Amino acid sequence: MSRHGSTIPGLEAAARWFQTGLDLIGAAVTLGEMTLAASSVIGTRTALAAAALREPHRADHAELARMGPEKIAAFGEAGAAIAMEMWQLQRDTLAFIAAQVQGATCMALSLSTAPTLLHAIDAQSSYVAETLDRAAHESATIAGRALNIAAIGAAPIHRRATANARRLAKRRGRVASMR
Repeated sequence: MSRHGSTIPGLEAAARWFQTGLDLIGAAVTLGEMTLAASSVIGTRTALAAAALREPHRADHAELARMGPEKIAAFGEAGAAIAMEMWQLQRDTLAFIAAQVQGATCMALSLSTAPTLLHAIDAQSSYVAETLDRAAHESATIAGRALNIAAIGAAPIHRRATANARRLAKRRGRVASMR
């Protein structure tokens, strides 16, 4: 049985890669939503800015003034979240490497004290299989977490873009009904 609970070597790694693929699909959907929302917001705000150039006294200064600070806030939040997740990924990867080095050291000691050649071959065979399983699982985990880092970074931007799109869409409805 592997360290991850399966009797089939590599099963957890394959399941983790599958989950990473599903996460990638979810990230693509989120990116699509964010792109559509941003397009809507940019179109509306460009029209507001053009109207402000024609008639500055009638401009929506509050909407135009919120653009810069909200971008700074969203990207600052995204950067902080990415930095924290990267630090945790680095910490966990170094812990995995340390465990691998410890396992290799124990294996060397086990080989040097094996009572027979058959015991040494059996120990080495088990060690290689478990090491490959751990490495496959860890590489799938790292890939999944790297994708998660992108999602964590996009979340505050997605949140603000979609909120702005909804808010501005309601506003467009009110303006259209006033005409």
